[in-house]
Amino acid sequence: MDSIFRRQVCEKEILALQNSRHVGIATGAKSNFKTMGFGLELQHPVATAPGTVKRAAPTMLKLVASIILLSLVTGALAAQKQPATKRVRDNSRITRVKKLSAADRAAIRALDERFVKGWLKDDVSQVLSVFAADAVLLPPGSGPVQGTEAIRKYWWPDDGSKTVITSFVRHIDEIDGTTRLAFMRSTAALSWTYEKNGQKSSQTSKSIDLLVLARASDGQWRVLRQMWNTLPN
Repeated sequence: MDSIFRRQVCEKEILALQNSRHVGIATGAKSNFKTMGFGLELQHPVATAPGTVKRAAPTMLKLVASIILLSLVTGALAAQKQPATKRVRDNSRITRVKKLSAADRAAIRALDERFVKGWLKDDVSQVLSVFAADAVLLPPGSGPVQGTEAIRKYWWPDDGSKTVITSFVRHIDEIDGTTRLAFMRSTAALSWTYEKNGQKSSQTSKSIDLLVLARASDGQWRVLRQMWNTLPN
C-alpha cells in the first residue's frame, strides 16, 4: 500500500510540473520529492527580476518525469516477483478430505459380518475375501503375517490340525475415518474346537480387535491391517 501511495503522489507532482507554465518558488527552493523517499532534489528556476520568473525548461521536466516513472515501474515489477505467501493461497495443493459417510459405515459393518459368517461356515475363501492382497495380520506374541496366502497358512496350517469356530460374537465399538481410509475397533468372544493327532479340545477367548481398512480400486472396502489382544475370560 505504501508503494502505491508513493506512486500516486509522485504522478500528481509530475503532472503539476508538466502543466505549470511558471514556477513561483523563491530562489533555491526545493521540491518535496526527497521527503517522499525517492532521494531526488529538484532545484526550481530562480527569478531573474522582480515580478518576472524564468520559464522552466520543458525538456528537463520531461526527462525527470521519465526517470521517476521508470523507477516506479521497475519497483512494481520487482515487487510482483516476490512470493506473496501471506496473501496468496495455493489452492491447487489443497485436497479436501471427506469424512466417512453413513453408507461407508454400513459397508464396513457388512464386510465384518461377512468375515464372521465365513468363520462360522468354515469358508476359507469368504474369510480371506475381506482382506487386501497385501494385508498384514499382527497377532499377539507373534510376528507380522503379510499377504492373503500367508494369512491362510496361519489360520489353516498344513500340519494335519483342524480348527472349527463354534461361536463368534463381535461387537463393533467404533468406526471412523475418511471415504478412503478408515478403522474399526471391536470386542469379540470366540469358542472353537481344535483337533490334531486324534486329540480334540475346546477353547474360548475374548479379545479387542483393531482393523484398518481402505477403499479398493473397485470401490469396495478391504482390510489392510488387523491386530488383536487377548482379554482374560
